[in-house]
Amino acid sequence: MDEETATSCSVVASLIVTVVFATAYTFPDGIKGEGVANFFPKTSFKVFLVSIALILFSSTASVQMFLGILTARYAEEDFLESLPTKLIISLVTLLFSIATMMVAFASTFHIFLHQPWKYLV
Repeated sequence: MDEETATSCSVVASLIVTVVFATAYTFPDGIKGEGVANFFPKTSFKVFLVSIALILFSSTASVQMFLGILTARYAEEDFLESLPTKLIISLVTLLFSIATMMVAFASTFHIFLHQPWKYLV
């Protein structure tokens, strides 16, 4: 297991956390006067909200796991079980966050695709 792998993957996961945290407060097409998003009744917007929550959870878990790898004591028995398990879990959660990021992008694209006249002008 390479320390550079954990470092570079933790940077990627941290960037995902940063972007998703900003996206969680920036809804497509803004918010109505009552504080409710304009696309709230649409199913694609609900998919967007759920995927943003899943991205935030999984990428934060991935960052924590990668930091656990980087701060491990590196004893001989850690290389047999603990560190490979942490690496697999952190890579799976990073992959899951990237996959759900694509779902969020697709749902946002679906929202904008059904009202093209509003965004092309």
